Amino acid sequence: AFVILFQPEIRRLLIYVGQTRFFQSIFKMGTSRSLEAIVNASLKLSKKRWGGLIVIQRETGLRSYKDASVQLKAEVSTPLLLSIFNPESPLHDGAVILQNTLIEAAGCILPLTESQMILPEMGTRHRAALGITEESDAIVVIISEERGTISTAENGRFTNLDLDEMKLRRYLNERLFISSGD
Repeated sequence: AFVILFQPEIRRLLIYVGQTRFFQSIFKMGTSRSLEAIVNASLKLSKKRWGGLIVIQRETGLRSYKDASVQLKAEVSTPLLLSIFNPESPLHDGAVILQNTLIEAAGCILPLTESQMILPEMGTRHRAALGITEESDAIVVIISEERGTISTAENGRFTNLDLDEMKLRRYLNERLFISSGD
């Protein structure tokens, strides 16, 4: 009876506790494995010249994009990302949206940016990466099909172009694991 009477208050308390930095760090334990899967998949996609668009959701929800795509809710892994972005896969042209340790959805159609700062040789993937980062706080990893380069976008702009393994790992680590000095 106690739980039923105080359900809304208990829910609010659990939401508040879950948003504290201490508990966020506890529940992000699987993220380092996800980070390695993203880095490894990006490198392999780049080497094969298979394009890819990996959206890492943070605070802003991306439900409308997930709902209009193929729902997966599968653990992030290098083989799964490679399978999705294989040119023979029906999902390879869309983006994947990751949240915590899960690939929430694949084949996602993202909004394209109207920005003029994009270089002419950059294609639809790059326009979509900027478009989603203009509308949310997501981080996007872009693997170019034409050039085989790995880039990242955040806050409506490209943060890195032509990344190597160490720079990509460092960038994602800094963005996904909030430093305790904040």
